[in-house]
Amino acid sequence: MITPRSPKQICPTCGAFVTESFCSRCGEKLVEQADFAFSTFAADVVKEFTNLDGRVLHSVAAILSQPGLLTIEYFRGRRVAYLRPVQLFVLANVLYFLIQPIIGFNTFTTPLRIHMNSLWHSPLAQRLVDKKVHDRTPEFRDYEREFNQVIHTQSRSLVFIMIPLFAVAVSLVYFGSKRFFVEHLIFSLHYYAFFLMFLCLLGGFLRLAPYLRVISSPFMTSDAFVSSLIGIGVLVYLHLALKRVYQQGTLWTFAKAIVLTSFVLIIVQFYRFVLFFTAYLAI
Repeated sequence: MITPRSPKQICPTCGAFVTESFCSRCGEKLVEQADFAFSTFAADVVKEFTNLDGRVLHSVAAILSQPGLLTIEYFRGRRVAYLRPVQLFVLANVLYFLIQPIIGFNTFTTPLRIHMNSLWHSPLAQRLVDKKVHDRTPEFRDYEREFNQVIHTQSRSLVFIMIPLFAVAVSLVYFGSKRFFVEHLIFSLHYYAFFLMFLCLLGGFLRLAPYLRVISSPFMTSDAFVSSLIGIGVLVYLHLALKRVYQQGTLWTFAKAIVLTSFVLIIVQFYRFVLFFTAYLAI
């Protein structure tokens, strides 16, 4: 049974003496009898969901409409109203892999056929797969099905490897800016959260466009056109985000955005290479 709070109590979390409802050292709330009333419990549940929903909406709106703002706010210490960078990236990651089967984008869930025929490491992939099973045998279909299932599972976690790689690229481009590497890492987390959300929105638009009669030409749904849209989106967003966060001139920032966009494409190819080998070794 909970006893009424005395004028001075010891905080159960940090051991400090507490004379108010909350510990001044760690912020822990002291337990009182009223905390176990159903009305108090219900109010806490509503408060938690309201705060979470508010932070999610603020974060998503900011990451999509105001490039670089969340990074600047995080540096300034204004963090309560937004999801933390890792939380936001995890949310974007979950949304992407939930929506990906519907929109059909395979940027991060590259199937075996693409690994064997359309990427820079395809010759190596063909040789390695042929050692296990020839692509003209019936067994290949079973192998392909299992490989693609492993790819789909592993891609959700391996996508994290792109974040530190991009942070290294940003730190090289802004070498001499006297910023900590963690600052570049925060920028990278926010960028990839945007990138995943952008793919969701673009894929949804391309999926709905024929029904809305927005797209009439087959070329506008081709891989080349879609890749161009992604590249332009990345370039524009990076330019705006870099300018806001690193505060350099427009032309200089645009040149760096072009370089970093190239790095993004290289990192995606490296990610696919790693993804192939992790799936290959897992089967």
